[in-house]
Amino acid sequence: MEPWNACAQNIKLIEHALKGKWILDSGATNHMTGNTELLDGTTCLVPSISVYLGNNEKLMATRIGSFKSPKISIPLLVVPGLNVSLISRASVCADLQCWIVLNGTGGYIYDKGRSKLCLLRTLGNLFILVLGSQSKSRCLVTLFSKGNINIWHRRLGHASVETLRKLGFHGDLDDCHICPQGKLKHSKFARRTSYAQQLLERVHSDVMGPFIEGYWGEKYCLLFIDEMSRKPFIKTLKSRSEVAAATLELIKKERRRTQASLVYLRNDGAKDYETKVLQDFLRQEGISHEVTETYCPQLNGLAERLNLSIMDKVRCMLIDANLTPKLWPYAAHYAVLIYNNLPHSALDNHKTPNDAYADSSDSSKLYVFGSISYALQPSKLLHKLEER
Repeated sequence: MEPWNACAQNIKLIEHALKGKWILDSGATNHMTGNTELLDGTTCLVPSISVYLGNNEKLMATRIGSFKSPKISIPLLVVPGLNVSLISRASVCADLQCWIVLNGTGGYIYDKGRSKLCLLRTLGNLFILVLGSQSKSRCLVTLFSKGNINIWHRRLGHASVETLRKLGFHGDLDDCHICPQGKLKHSKFARRTSYAQQLLERVHSDVMGPFIEGYWGEKYCLLFIDEMSRKPFIKTLKSRSEVAAATLELIKKERRRTQASLVYLRNDGAKDYETKVLQDFLRQEGISHEVTETYCPQLNGLAERLNLSIMDKVRCMLIDANLTPKLWPYAAHYAVLIYNNLPHSALDNHKTPNDAYADSSDSSKLYVFGSISYALQPSKLLHKLEER
């Protein structure tokens, strides 16, 4: 067997600086290293192969192995006493069908599709492969590996095509029936482009609960919000069976107050709205009942966001006042009062929901929730010297 040639000027003088580095060698007939830690496994070479260095020193390649991870198909000679690792320029160009461009400061190794695989830097008169971050991964996977893209897709935890392309893999990835099962996501909901222009044109509704039972037996909270003015209304209920009656009461009350006609009533499809009395009323008054899809709270987003805003205020006020959670119905009603007196981002000119709904906004009656107050008892129930 013909001896393997390797040319590297004055390797012995810079062995320490080159330790652990891969040198591009135009005279090496194959890749070789003296560091067996880089290899996945080795087999004995019988007979051993002579390797001649540039200073005419002779070393013996006693074993042959492959790169540790991922596995490479081109053999690397194990040369005890060789303190550097050499990349054969001939093998890179011929066996892997790559081409190399060099200049005074370094260069690149390109694949046959002219995509950059690896960066080269000069160290003295030598070209060193830069195996840092992206360059390292591309070298390990692409420069040395001839693995199938579909196999590597599975090895890398079903990595995306974009990730595989960055690692240097080419070719088309077969349809993977596992990826949809493990990665399927809900499509994005389109943003609405039109909104109600009149009061009560569209009212959104939702039921929250059950909560801790209040002092008067309340367990549920029924919320409504007018789409045009963003004004919310609230009803606290003892059971869900009261939802339909409370909805009917609110519709009649607000129609009478505003002289406006309700056109659409939207909710999330809860069965509490499906009573015969409420449905007959909606049908007779020409009110469209919009029911959103199951498990799609985004379609009833206005009411859902209102729930979040109100409950955030309720929790903060109860914690701040150090009051029992049983007082949540009072906190919820007060939170709606505050909400109606604050500027809303969906309204122009910093209007409040009360302003847009043609209700008066009076912040003078807003106090810290849980403040101490005193109730005057009727004088007819007290003796003259009793506390009032």
